[in-house]
Amino acid sequence: MILLPDIKTATLLVNNYFDKIHWFVLVFHQREFRDQFQQLYASDWQNLDEQKCRLGFVSVFLAVCAVSIQYTSSDQKHNLEDTGIEQLVLQDEILDALRLKLIDIASLGSLESIQTCVLLGTYYLYHGQPELAWPICGCGLRIAQALNLHRQSSSGSSTPDLDDPLQRAQESRKRCWWAIYDIETFCSMLYGFPLSISDRDCDVKPLHPYAVRSLDSPGDSVFRRAAGQPTLLSYKYFMVQLSIIVKAVLGDLYGLHRSSEEPQRRGDKYELKQLVETITRLDARLQKWSQSLPVRLSLKEAIKASTSSVPNSLDRCFEDHLFQLQALALKLGFDNARILIYRPLLSYRRVATSHATSQSSVTQDRQATDPFQTSIQICRDAALQISLLGSLPIFQQVADTYAVSFVSQHLFTAGLTLSILTSLEPLSRESHESKMGLRRLMEMQTGLKSKSIIAEQGFGILKTLMSLLLEKEAKKLLDFETKGTGDQILPNPQHLISLPQSPHQADIQASDQSTVSPMETSKDIFTSIALPANSPSFVDNDNMLRFDIGEDPSMIQALFNFEQGSEENTHANTSMELSGMASLIDNSFGGQDLGWIWSIDSYT
Repeated sequence: MILLPDIKTATLLVNNYFDKIHWFVLVFHQREFRDQFQQLYASDWQNLDEQKCRLGFVSVFLAVCAVSIQYTSSDQKHNLEDTGIEQLVLQDEILDALRLKLIDIASLGSLESIQTCVLLGTYYLYHGQPELAWPICGCGLRIAQALNLHRQSSSGSSTPDLDDPLQRAQESRKRCWWAIYDIETFCSMLYGFPLSISDRDCDVKPLHPYAVRSLDSPGDSVFRRAAGQPTLLSYKYFMVQLSIIVKAVLGDLYGLHRSSEEPQRRGDKYELKQLVETITRLDARLQKWSQSLPVRLSLKEAIKASTSSVPNSLDRCFEDHLFQLQALALKLGFDNARILIYRPLLSYRRVATSHATSQSSVTQDRQATDPFQTSIQICRDAALQISLLGSLPIFQQVADTYAVSFVSQHLFTAGLTLSILTSLEPLSRESHESKMGLRRLMEMQTGLKSKSIIAEQGFGILKTLMSLLLEKEAKKLLDFETKGTGDQILPNPQHLISLPQSPHQADIQASDQSTVSPMETSKDIFTSIALPANSPSFVDNDNMLRFDIGEDPSMIQALFNFEQGSEENTHANTSMELSGMASLIDNSFGGQDLGWIWSIDSYT
């Protein structure tokens, strides 16, 4: 109990948690937590033995304080210093105590045990320590399954009343389950860890975005539901739906849920046709999810409501501020999922078979959608879309929230994507666009480095990769011996894909002609953004079977160079950056790393 801070410090940290962290994790109910917090400090806890106190809630409360310390503002830090609080010392002491007591906390087998595991697990995951995050989250998952949180309750209202103790308890169970589901899936997506949850074994309903409180005026929730407007709970509802899709992608395309007895085959064009069908189906689910988002959770609305400063939590504008942050996170999640879905097709190319030599066949072949080339553009476009988010005012505010590492990890994925795609044709127009996007991503990481170790390490890695790309481009540019090297500078009609011009292309062209403020640029870019086009119609195109399909040597070489990048630069004057690369790219825990999807053998 000696670790509990004084009431003034505790109140500051709790308020900060609900302003900057709660909306992103949503693992318990705010009012219930605050009531227990007040009861804890109202009692004579200094004279209580730890076993007589509610160890479960105390562990959750301490985890809240530890996480909140990480995201205090400058003014809050000064206030804590004035009271004699050494923040980092307090944080380290709390985290050490929670780790030492983790077995005791887990043995309680309660919702508080799960909540503590979620908060600790997400903290370590978002701060570059997956070796701690994965087992802690796994501990929370086992407790949740033991409590049957993945099973639907036999009773319950269609619209839960959070002032009814029974219904609130049922919603608390769902919040714990979906928080565990979300972080488990995120761990697997980031590091390639095996999936631990079987959706076929789960029938629990999603969180209800329009829960009411009977003791308050129910008009707001009822009005929002009737008008199709979101609540602050809607973000978690849609993020869970996205996690379900991502989990299906990891299982169906990357084999993270595959039985060891299942063969891992690739290369046969019938097998690849099945792969294309699976990708089309998954992307259709993703597009349907995107189209179901409320307008207020789209970037269009976020830009219209953008402000240059963070509003006070008591201000009515604070809700708009949270909606903007949520819209940004959902946009990042969508584009990252597209890269994840289409990555398996990037290593292949098609070549017309010998019997397809007639004029009609050649014409038909040119008109047919090439799923492999289209996948390259989809991944490039998704990564470039992410690179444009840095021009939004709301992006500057994400650094002070729990979402900063979530954002940093998605920036890193986009950066790796552009780095690899840039190396395919170093002198092409697409390569130039990708390099500009990569530079924007690095600039975004620079702004987040002070708040996220993922951003700091990611920046060092992308800087090293950019140096390699420029070195390769310089060699190509000065190569006058190889025939056709300069042809890449001009657009090659055979490489163009019949897709609408993406917003980032218009942005890049405009940026070369005039200089505008970041705010004006962001409005120009995103105000006209429509929902992404429907999935390319690959499945209906049986012309695919008339082609010989093989691995693309240029992509395989690019992936090989990526995997060997750290070794090739061992003697470079980038020891600090390569140290970060070693800890992030070549994580020793389980042999996994943040760049695992770009491994040549990463997919089934």
